[in-house]
Amino acid sequence: MDPIYLDHLESDNSVIQGDSSEFIELLNFANSNNLSDPTNYDYVKSRIDIHNLMDFIIVQDWLANTSWSHNREVWRDNRTEKLWRWVLVDMDRGFNAGRISRDLLSDLYANFGLFRQLCANQDFVNEFVQRYSQHVDQIFDNIRVVQIIDSLKSLIEDEMPRHIDKWGTYIDSLSIDEWGQTAGISSLTSWNNEIQDMRDFANQRSTYALTYLGDRFGLSGRSQLTISSTPDNEGKVAINGVLDDIGNANNYF
Repeated sequence: MDPIYLDHLESDNSVIQGDSSEFIELLNFANSNNLSDPTNYDYVKSRIDIHNLMDFIIVQDWLANTSWSHNREVWRDNRTEKLWRWVLVDMDRGFNAGRISRDLLSDLYANFGLFRQLCANQDFVNEFVQRYSQHVDQIFDNIRVVQIIDSLKSLIEDEMPRHIDKWGTYIDSLSIDEWGQTAGISSLTSWNNEIQDMRDFANQRSTYALTYLGDRFGLSGRSQLTISSTPDNEGKVAINGVLDDIGNANNYF
């Protein structure tokens, strides 16, 4: 898109580029009106990419990214459809093995006002939980994620000895004192241990995420849905806005 039509805002609604007034008006509307009312909910949906917001919440929660709060940039093309969308930035506190069991959804619900307000609407909740369930089975499928981790590892592992020799003991000027000034990757053993931590996260995180999702919205469990066609396995179907191949089995609440 042409940058002159870009509205781009920081998490505190300060302007990176463009104008913030209509986004602030939208937040004020959501804060002062009950979004369980279909008319109010439809108005908010007309101003944002609702699936993008759902995906933003889902990714932040599944990754257990504890720095989400000050990393909520939004943008829109103010010339065309004018829908606000969220941007994933600064995700380095996600995928941390020490937070595999973290209930980040409660933090998001308590401190992300627009998400909490939208959750007053049962249509939003129904679509959100089913979309989350789909992403767990597809995007965050543990076998798929581990394969991606291993494929990326294989791309750089031959360079790691030289990287460690050059940077393994280096502490740069950007190191943050409150977390302790630590050097980079100290050894291949350390690097492989960190990669194994990522595999462990991928293999275990979904169980916790689904539990907290169920607790938040009073869900009793998931059932498997398989959609068939005649002739067999021809075409795709969209469920909650996510395309899937005919014949695939996914679990839904």
